[in-house]
Amino acid sequence: MLATFLLLLIVISAFSVIYYTVSSTPPPTNYPNVTIVGKVEGNDLTLVHRGGDPLNLDTTITITIDNKTETFLVKDYLDTESIQDGEWKSWRKNTLSSLLYDP
Repeated sequence: MLATFLLLLIVISAFSVIYYTVSSTPPPTNYPNVTIVGKVEGNDLTLVHRGGDPLNLDTTITITIDNKTETFLVKDYLDTESIQDGEWKSWRKNTLSSLLYDP
């Protein structure tokens, strides 16, 4: 009888720990889903937001071309209209002037 009670206590404790662990895990974060297309025009790289979620102006973008890496905030190169809206929306351009120029 005592062995049955101890086994039942162990099983209940184990399930309690598992339940607490699973229920206290935070849900996954939803990351933005976006399609960005790039085009080289002279020494400029133009990025076009082709769809998906709008990006916050503080979003960081990192581009690597020929082992040269550039990291910038979306708001650094956006047009005035997009900055006033507070986000980079679909079909708006972001032109990175002289990003490809390497003196």
